[in-house]
Amino acid sequence: MKITLISHCCTLIELGGKHILTDPWMTEPLYWGRLFHRYGVGLSIDELPPLDLIVATHGHDDHLDPGTLRRLDRTTPLLVLRKAARKVRRLGYTDIYPMVAGERYAQDGLTVHACFGKHPGGLITYVLEAGGEKVFFAGDTAYHDRLLEVRSEHGRPDVSLVPISGGRGLFGAVHYHMNPGEAAQVAGALGSPVVIPVHYHFRFERIPRFLTRSMSVEGKLPLFVRAAQDICPEVGVVTLGVGQTWESLRE
Repeated sequence: MKITLISHCCTLIELGGKHILTDPWMTEPLYWGRLFHRYGVGLSIDELPPLDLIVATHGHDDHLDPGTLRRLDRTTPLLVLRKAARKVRRLGYTDIYPMVAGERYAQDGLTVHACFGKHPGGLITYVLEAGGEKVFFAGDTAYHDRLLEVRSEHGRPDVSLVPISGGRGLFGAVHYHMNPGEAAQVAGALGSPVVIPVHYHFRFERIPRFLTRSMSVEGKLPLFVRAAQDICPEVGVVTLGVGQTWESLRE
């Protein structure tokens, strides 16, 4: 297994001989010129190998970017939150699997389970398994106790990718993503030998200051590393820069 961080929550996962792209966002900027990749993009679209599958946790543009999708092969099978299926259908994709938590997709030795997630507008997380290895991909879910049940339902993942950026709206009443402490708690419950933090590779420009504060990623990575050391010291935290690859030692 190999996992390459492209940026944000966009990763290339090589699992059981399959190439899987998660939460595609490889262009910029988004949202009327306000959202950018913080450290650039680790792979260009032209550098991607032929894809066997695209999985998207939800329909927000920084996880399901129309600019990226227009440049990918539109016959590639695409798993997406059911509410967002119309978006990819309008972009010309022909092999779409609208998913809700509890559903399962199987393709030539690869199995994907859609699991619970929490986010404004809806979100699903995924467990992907092939070749005897298993990955949990959380997108940018907010915390919920049901995330602690993934292991009991689907077994222990070998690797978990969890968001750490935090973020709140409506004066703190709405939680957008897991903060570092919540992410460490979920990582501990999952029990993966390896956890890779994601969703801290972005920056906003030209937005109100109070939103900048509530969505800031400054200092989130060291906070997550410390929280993981306290809550789940048995879990190995692997931090990837954009374009970097983690590879399983399993033969």
